[in-house]
Amino acid sequence: MSLKDQMERDLTVFLNPEEHGEVVTYKEAEIGAIVEWDEGPDETPDHRARLGTLLVKASDVAAPAYNDQVVVGSHNCKVIDVLPSPAGGLWNLRIEADARIRFRE
Repeated sequence: MSLKDQMERDLTVFLNPEEHGEVVTYKEAEIGAIVEWDEGPDETPDHRARLGTLLVKASDVAAPAYNDQVVVGSHNCKVIDVLPSPAGGLWNLRIEADARIRFRE
């Protein structure tokens, strides 16, 4: 077995919802992913949201883009950044959930 084959096999286990991952809906397709939420909400005077990181297999998401829609549990999210992958075969995506705009009087 080649290193590439072993890495693909490891990712399958790593992202398996029965192991470490969870099922998310990425643009209407259910896929396995790892979700890590930041501690506390991101807040400014005009904006409040929950931020996190989503790791998905590159074979499950061909070309992630800004504003792609993702559902994680009960949270409707959108992709806000595509970061360099921590390992080959993965996309490292920054997501924003529950965004709220605050209006000033």
